[in-house]
Amino acid sequence: MSDRSQEMASRGPRFLRRVPRSYLLAVVVVVVAGGWVASGMVGGKNAPQKQIASQTVPPPRVMAQTLHAQERSSQLVLNGETEALRTVVIRAETKGTVSAVPVLKGQKVDAGALLVRLAADDRPARLAQGEALLNERTIAEKAARQLSKQGYRSTLKVAEAKADLEAARAQVAAARLDLLRTAIKAPFAGYVDALPVEVGDYLAVGAPVATVIDSAGIKVVGEVSERDAAHVVMGGPVEVTLPDGAHMAARVSYVSRIAEPSTRTFRVEAVVDATGQPSLGEAVGRLAGGMTAQLSLPLKSRRVQHLSPALLTLSDKGEVGIKAVDGNNRVVFYPVRMTTDTTKGMWVAGLPDTVTVITVGQEFVKVGETVQPVFASAAGAG
Repeated sequence: MSDRSQEMASRGPRFLRRVPRSYLLAVVVVVVAGGWVASGMVGGKNAPQKQIASQTVPPPRVMAQTLHAQERSSQLVLNGETEALRTVVIRAETKGTVSAVPVLKGQKVDAGALLVRLAADDRPARLAQGEALLNERTIAEKAARQLSKQGYRSTLKVAEAKADLEAARAQVAAARLDLLRTAIKAPFAGYVDALPVEVGDYLAVGAPVATVIDSAGIKVVGEVSERDAAHVVMGGPVEVTLPDGAHMAARVSYVSRIAEPSTRTFRVEAVVDATGQPSLGEAVGRLAGGMTAQLSLPLKSRRVQHLSPALLTLSDKGEVGIKAVDGNNRVVFYPVRMTTDTTKGMWVAGLPDTVTVITVGQEFVKVGETVQPVFASAAGAG
């Protein structure tokens, strides 16, 4: 070793001895910190994220309940309204002046009851004239036939006499019918809903005289969805519930075969027939068109479950249904259809026979997400 090197080696330790220990400690800390930062940069920027991701996050807990299907005879319930069974606007079939109006608006009338009478004027005289002419031509036609048999009249003359006789008969029939039409009568038993005429009014042919509503029954109409239209059977039984809670038995009388374009629903009509039932006829008579009513149509028995309406939710497609848990604890969605609504819950169709329904927390989990179902018994035990 040279003299210069020996001098530097001998001076080094004495130099370090002169540096304060706090400075040396600070240098060591800086070097260690820099090495740690450098190791993070070299090892990769995602090292902290990898450590977080490596931690296990438990799946969310939801309350669940297992439901079992039951065989139940369900009903199709429709909201509707009442309509008159028949409504007829009666019009004048002959012209004339109103001479009598023996009924009042709103009055119940029997079939054939006189509603309005028109003045007869010269109609009786024209009928008498026609009957006299008919008598004359009857005698003439008979004489022509007798003379024809004796060879004193030609076949043409006999035909002319017969034609005259038929013309006289037609004239009498027309005069008699015109006279009968002055008495305007109810075509069936019902209620006079409108009476727009008064004594002294002049009526032309076709002028409205009265509106009569059939009292033999009432019609209740509703709209059924395209999914349920196939379950409605012509002539099938229907229970009608009125706003006052009264119940009436009816029969399906009409099911439309063309859907309403705006709603995709089909019109259903049910008739409450009061013929031969005086008590029911009185009840029907108190009903008015346009009253709200509910139609209940019995359907075939089906497998359904009973649940609370609070469990219903909407899918991303807007379908009404419930969220459940499958065998792998994944959230699944089942669309449902209500069959019967009661005060204690609702009966729905469309679910498997056995299904684990999420009862609490369904709004906070997504379809396909893994969850930890907690049943009521287990929650109570905990």
